[in-house]
Amino acid sequence: MTEEQLTPKKSPLNQILDDLGVPGWTAPSLILFMLFVGILVWITYAQVDRVVTAPGKVVPLDKVKVVQHLEGGIIESIFVRENQVVKSGESLMSLDLATSGINRGEMRARMASLQLAKIRLEAEAEGRDPVWPEEIVQEFPQMIAAEQATYLSKRDEQRSSFEALDSTILQNRQKLAESKERSKSLEASLVIAKKELALSEGLLVDQLTSQIEHLQRESNVTSLRVTNGFFNVWRDRSNFRVWHQATRA
Repeated sequence: MTEEQLTPKKSPLNQILDDLGVPGWTAPSLILFMLFVGILVWITYAQVDRVVTAPGKVVPLDKVKVVQHLEGGIIESIFVRENQVVKSGESLMSLDLATSGINRGEMRARMASLQLAKIRLEAEAEGRDPVWPEEIVQEFPQMIAAEQATYLSKRDEQRSSFEALDSTILQNRQKLAESKERSKSLEASLVIAKKELALSEGLLVDQLTSQIEHLQRESNVTSLRVTNGFFNVWRDRSNFRVWHQATRA
């Protein structure tokens, strides 16, 4: 037998392994494997904070205070920084009022208007003529004229109201006097009717009057009592109405 016949024939897979050699770990594959193992360990034992993104709005607890100058101007210098804590009354910035003369005149006009309105209202409350300051009369004559016209209009309106109220009081007093006279007349008639009823009761016992006439006298007494009571209530209400109107006047 020959040597080729004694040597077993290799399979195609073994032939490929012999040609390529035994597979092993190369440097890149070893690095990737170690990196993968490290990531697994880190995921297993590391604590990751959860971050959630959501829209929101910051709202202050206290009221928002807007720092704003009344008249405006140019910022000359700033004495504080952003997020700096300041105290009450501390200066924040200084303004250069380019129109200081105009602003001063406007402020004088406003002050004069408020002062004149105060004088007019005090005069109306105290029932006297207003006394205008001389310096305001010379500087703002148009304001004086407007306030004087307003005062005269208010005074005439009050006088008209008082005259109407006095007329109403006078009418109610006349009605009250008439009601008093009417009440006196009813009381006198009631006294006479009661006397007639008393006499009628005696005559009825002696059968000197009829039952119908006696009933008519009783009805007359009852009617006079009701009418007199109604006028007494109306007189009391009229007294209160006149007193209330007089106190308002």
